[in-house]
Amino acid sequence: MKKTYSTLFILCMIYSVLVLVGVLLGNLSFGYGLGDIYLLVGVLIIIVIILLGRFFYKKISERKKSSYSIFFSVLIMFFMVYSFLRLTIYRGSENPWNGNVLINNSSPEQGEVPLEKFEDLE
Repeated sequence: MKKTYSTLFILCMIYSVLVLVGVLLGNLSFGYGLGDIYLLVGVLIIIVIILLGRFFYKKISERKKSSYSIFFSVLIMFFMVYSFLRLTIYRGSENPWNGNVLINNSSPEQGEVPLEKFEDLE
């Protein structure tokens, strides 16, 4: 169980860093525009909780490590699944799910107005 917990911990940290970098660079989105910052703070809080859990994991006795590692393994998996769903099918209304995980900011579907529409105004 110790090896499983360590592997999940490493995968969660890699996943969290990739999500943070992706959202900050604009390639990933939770779909709430500036509200994505609120969800990034939540991701950072979860990272801190998992890091504290990892620190305390080394401090507890061998007898308690089994139940502790099961609890934190479930917590890590829940966090990863929930955040992946928030990045995909449960996106917000400003950038709803279109079948792609990555955001393409240059697509005409996101509000580009053709020049011909402005020529009629003159």
